[in-house]
This record gives sequence, structure tokens and C-alpha cells, in this order.
Amino acid sequence: MKTSIKIILISMLMIAFATAQAQKIYFNVGAGYGFGIGTSEGMPTNNYTYVSTQSSSYSNPSQTGSQTNTYEKSVFHPSEGLKITGDIGYHLSSNISVELGFNYLTGTNQTNTYTSSSTNNYTDDNTFNPGFNTYTDNTWDKETFKMTTKGRLLLLPALCLQTNPSEITPYIKAGLVVDFGGTFIFNDEFDYGGSTVYPNNSGSNSSSSSQNTREIQSTGGMSLGLMSSMGANYKFSENFSLFAEVGLVVDNWSPAHGEYTKYVMDGVDAMSRLSTKTFDYSSKFTNTVTYPNTTSPNTITIQKTSLAPIISYSSWSINVGIKYYIK
Repeated sequence: MKTSIKIILISMLMIAFATAQAQKIYFNVGAGYGFGIGTSEGMPTNNYTYVSTQSSSYSNPSQTGSQTNTYEKSVFHPSEGLKITGDIGYHLSSNISVELGFNYLTGTNQTNTYTSSSTNNYTDDNTFNPGFNTYTDNTWDKETFKMTTKGRLLLLPALCLQTNPSEITPYIKAGLVVDFGGTFIFNDEFDYGGSTVYPNNSGSNSSSSSQNTREIQSTGGMSLGLMSSMGANYKFSENFSLFAEVGLVVDNWSPAHGEYTKYVMDGVDAMSRLSTKTFDYSSKFTNTVTYPNTTSPNTITIQKTSLAPIISYSSWSINVGIKYYIK
């Protein structure tokens, strides 16, 4: 009998303890929109448009010309756009809790261009064959950069401080960002050419053009960053509340490995010509070339180590969602 009473009492205490602990646990899930901040390095990031003209003249021959260069705005923010958020939290007291959160970024696409063109007119006052050395050179090139990131998961362990619980409870959070890396795709299309034109058929006109495409997929690497947010909970029932917050994430990521997934020259697949299709990224490296070069003329030399880009995943965001308290 006494043994049975002891078992019942212990069971009741365990149930009471478990219930008390359960009341300290909560979950939330939500969605938000991020606005990218920071600047990525190691890729086209010119943030301006530049146009220039230049000319020069000589007594014999004489030359005049002009050149125009245009750079389209090219600031890449892979953290910009829709994201899904979530947390599991544990109350240490009525005002302090610890959380393990996550942000799932849905990925982005961005295209930027660079164009350049030049025209040069040459005139040579040749007495015996006038106009023979009079001609016009035109050159042009256009480069298109396409940058793509795939879905990415960030973990956010944080400490949360809140006022005494009420119908509307403000809070602030601060913690770390653990970024396990993801996939970044860089596609570069290069189109260039030129022509030489002689007036009155005084020489042989000529023209040429070329189109090349390369695509590199970068993966791996891990980074640590910082996060903070401030918001408020609106409790509309015993177990549920709504929340709205403004969050900040500071995170810079560098990939560890790169792989060529496309290399096309004038419409012909040139992947088989690459000396290597994979390479590693490093914060610094030394490029060593041995002479004489015994590489086949048909081989496109790819270095096995490349300077690592720094890609900014920093953003501020507006997030809303619902919170569930275990009772």
C-alpha cells in the first residue's frame, strides 16, 4: 500500500514538472521580406554609368575617334526577397527566453550588362595612292552577367528579452547567424567584334565577331554572422499570439569550391578543352607558370585555385507570423 502511494505521488510530481516545463516552450512560424544591404566583392559590382569620348589628331596620318563605355548598375543582394522564418523557444523566466530560429531564403536572380564601342577614322595623305590608307575601324563588345542563388537555410540561435507578459508584449532579440553555405551560379556571356571599312572600295573591307559563354557553380563554405530584431506579440488566446518584427542580419559568405558547368566558344561546346573543370577558392593565392609551356594549344588553362568572392547575405526585413505556446 505504502509503495503504491509513493508511486502515485512520484507520478504526480513528474506530471506536474512536465506540465510546468511544457508551459515554458513555444513555437512560431512566419514569413517576411528582406531588403539587401552590403556589397559583394570579387564579381561585377560597378554601381554607375560611365560614358567617355576621346579624339586625337596627327599631321600624317591624321586620326580622330570616339569611345563609349556603359556600365549598368550591378549591386548583387542575394538575401533580398521572400523568406520563411521559424523559432522554437524556451522561457528561462517571464522576461528571458532562449531561441533557435531559422530563415529560409527562396533564392534570387539578377542580370547586369557592360557595353563598349569605339570608332576610329584614319587618313593618310598618300601622294602616289591617295586614300589607300584612309579607313574606319569599329569595335564593340557586350558582356552580360547573370547571377543566381538557390534556396538557403540560416540558423539563428538568440537570446530574447521581453516585458512582463500582457495582451501586447514588446521584445528584442540578439544572437548569431550560422550559415552552412549554399549554391551560387555565375553566368558570363561575352559578345564582341569589329570591322574595317575603306571608302570607295580603296581596300578590302573586313569584319569579325565572337560569342563566348561560361558558367561557374560555386558551393561549400561556412560563415558566422550576427542578428537582431525587435517586435511585439499580440496574444489573442491562451495558446496563440500574433507577432510582427523588424529584423537585421549581418552575414558575408565565401564559397569553398567552384566548378565550370558550361564553356561555349562561338556556339561550340568547349568543356573538353578545359585543363580542369573544378577548382578551390582561397582568400589569397600565388599563380605559378612554368616555362616552356607544354600545354596543348587547344587547351584552355584553368587555374586550380581562384580568389574567393565575398557575397553579402546581409539584410533587414519585416516579418509577421503566429506563435503557439504549449500548455
